[in-house]
Amino acid sequence: MNLKKVRKLFNALVLAMILPVLLGKIFPTLYLLWLVLLAGLGAAAIFVAVRFWRCPHCGMVLGRGAPKFCPNCGHRLDDLQ
Repeated sequence: MNLKKVRKLFNALVLAMILPVLLGKIFPTLYLLWLVLLAGLGAAAIFVAVRFWRCPHCGMVLGRGAPKFCPNCGHRLDDLQ
């Protein structure tokens, strides 16, 4: 999976975390269900960030943000543009 797809997937998961919060306000009796859904989406977002947000050259984690160069090996990360 290239870095552009990983970034889109992570952003989609984070945006999807808004849905349980809104639904919890509309349907407060199903609070536990929305809480579990929110926790699951959060765990999925963390998994994607840790597992796939890596330099394609050296395999080290890129950290937060969208760097133009790998902080470890210095290769240019053209996949993000």
